[in-house]
Amino acid sequence: MTSVRPVACELRFLPVHTRMPYGFGSTMMTQVVCARVKLTLESDRGQRSEGWGETPLSVGWVWPGDLPFELRENRLKAFCELLCKAWAGF
Repeated sequence: MTSVRPVACELRFLPVHTRMPYGFGSTMMTQVVCARVKLTLESDRGQRSEGWGETPLSVGWVWPGDLPFELRENRLKAFCELLCKAWAGF
């Protein structure tokens, strides 16, 4: 049996402009920021592998509320950065 562990994590934020505006609750969206991550794993035999994952930070869906949109988006980005550091040091 081979075990693996994360050894590196890279995070990028990509702005994506939608083809058409869409609404979620009271928020009309014309763009979204996607969090794209590359995670590198290493086996106990020294073999490395990497993979990519991406998700939109849909602020209105993830964190509805009365706080300003930009504040909520920036906090979601900061949380993603925290998770990336945690994975890299796991």
